[in-house]
Amino acid sequence: MDNINGLAFTPDGGTILSGSNDGSVRAWSANAEDKPPASVAFGETLPVWDGYGPAAFLSVNGHHALTVFTNEEFIAWDALALRPGGRFPAPLTNLSSAAISSDGRLIAFANWQGQVALWDRSGGGVRWTHQLSKERAYRLTFSADDSRLSWLQSRAGLPEALLVCASEADREPALAAEVSDFVTALSFGADGSNLGGGLYGGDAVLWRPGHPAGETRFSGHRFQIAALALSPDQHWLVTGSLDGIRLWDAASGKVTRHLRPRPTFFRRAAFAPDGHRIAVAGGDGQITLFDTETFDELVTFKSSHTPQGLAFTPDGDTLVVITGEELRVWRTEAITEDGRAVDLRRSNRP
Repeated sequence: MDNINGLAFTPDGGTILSGSNDGSVRAWSANAEDKPPASVAFGETLPVWDGYGPAAFLSVNGHHALTVFTNEEFIAWDALALRPGGRFPAPLTNLSSAAISSDGRLIAFANWQGQVALWDRSGGGVRWTHQLSKERAYRLTFSADDSRLSWLQSRAGLPEALLVCASEADREPALAAEVSDFVTALSFGADGSNLGGGLYGGDAVLWRPGHPAGETRFSGHRFQIAALALSPDQHWLVTGSLDGIRLWDAASGKVTRHLRPRPTFFRRAAFAPDGHRIAVAGGDGQITLFDTETFDELVTFKSSHTPQGLAFTPDGDTLVVITGEELRVWRTEAITEDGRAVDLRRSNRP
């Protein structure tokens, strides 16, 4: 939160509203007995993993978040309550990626030696570990129902391997596709049968493992794709890059809309569960909501830093954003910040 430039009480006197120079409005309890939101100092987290983004992750449904620290310990969060869980050592070293399931129970870790481990929070330990090569494993992604886990596996002298496995079963992952480019974004479709991927070279791909159609390629961006999301009905794919936002017909691979609300590198995207809105976040820290029927810009509001995770809750009423600095929650029906934010830089260091 930047310098405060305005304060006001609500009529009942129970809440204080503050406005700051970063464009945010927050609501604070005026009851001295109420505890402030829990927070952790993000200065200790892995700031970047070789340029692949801060070590801050959201579950697909926005209910849970994950932060990983420079000493390779981690904290899982109840994102909607802005409440951290315990702090534990990661089961692997030299980490390259991580992900947390929608129910918050499972956490996956990958490292530069090709290992992938699944941590079960309910049991407090590792459920399984796989290592298909000694090259980097990265881009861990859970399906919306948590039944599947996918990641990319680098292999010396061979294309990247897109792997999928059953999350809770200790079985060898299946090869879903071979990819000749570095994958910069990865997302499951709503039913877990399809996977959308953004590539460093600017193309996007929709993989359909086991389906006769195989895959569909989407060509048009001139720069790497960092933002990617499939619509709930899987008819549409949205992608974002330095040259704007594109909406694609998932069946034909043809672009139907090209949007560029401002000059920035669009890094994250999410569809609302009803498919009627798209949220797109840029490197400038701004988040824009579009109507998917008219493609009118509904609102643009500012986060404190570049969003590293963006998710609607299943009821569509809440948008959760995690950056390299903080976790924020917005109520989407009012299209304003509801005031609940946790600054991950300003707490007692664990």
